[in-house]
Amino acid sequence: MPPVRPYRGVSASERTALRRRQLLAAGLVVVGRDGVAGTTVGAVCTEAGLTKRYFYEAFSEREALLTTLLDDFHRTLLADIVAALDGIPADPVARTRVAIDRLVSSLEDPATARLYVEAVAVPALEALREQAYEDFADLVLRHVLGLRRPGRKDRVTALVLVTGITQAVITWLRGSTGLERRTLVAHLTAMSVRAAAR
Repeated sequence: MPPVRPYRGVSASERTALRRRQLLAAGLVVVGRDGVAGTTVGAVCTEAGLTKRYFYEAFSEREALLTTLLDDFHRTLLADIVAALDGIPADPVARTRVAIDRLVSSLEDPATARLYVEAVAVPALEALREQAYEDFADLVLRHVLGLRRPGRKDRVTALVLVTGITQAVITWLRGSTGLERRTLVAHLTAMSVRAAAR
């Protein structure tokens, strides 16, 4: 097989990586516009301006694209929260407020929020979301509350907080709570700290 030469100074691997990023960006646009159910391979390719050949070069199926989008969201948010907590005093109230504020900010993006909410309809995405709950619960225990050796009850409490707060934020985004953003973050912070203290 002859070697693949660079095209206009860009290597084949760089072009492949670029197309993959284009498809991911297009996928998120389509999710925001049409929902998870409406995110088809054809719709993503049209949005990206690429053929299906390039889609299947990057992803085995549409679920693989959606899984990558959701996984990227989880990883980015985890890293964002950990970075935001750097330098924050070892005060559960302050650290909890920062973590919740970052969660709210991440879900304020309509496309990301829709991907997260509608993930429940796709088994592969729901499994990924379940794992994310575990990861975020661990973040709460170790990075927010500073527990080095959390017990089983601590983990259950953290899971309740993570799932409950996330659902509360989603409900707030729908406009169902009537609360201002600042009030929401303050209320969820106070509630979380009280629950953790018990």
